[in-house]
Amino acid sequence: MKNYCTLARKEVLSQKLTSFLILIAVILSTMMTTAVGQSAGVLSAMRQQQAIVIGGDRYATFVQLTEEKAQMLEGMLLSGRGSAGGGLGGGRGSGQYGKRAQAAA
Repeated sequence: MKNYCTLARKEVLSQKLTSFLILIAVILSTMMTTAVGQSAGVLSAMRQQQAIVIGGDRYATFVQLTEEKAQMLEGMLLSGRGSAGGGLGGGRGSGQYGKRAQAAA
């Protein structure tokens, strides 16, 4: 092991410019990786903030809601019959979660 360390020192001293350039390359690549990681985090936070500004801070969004179910939901919410654990049930079960619930029942 001592021979390897001695050989490494001799090589570093004889090739100072190459060693310096390698060191600079390692430092710059580390800085670049850090900057990219921080940029990804900042962009994610900005995207979330923009979505909140545009559409409001929503807990849930309904996708592919039929007119009939939308009217039923609005009626339930206005009359105060809506519950946090409830849903739009329906006999058929829509979406993957409705089908899973029906299969489990």
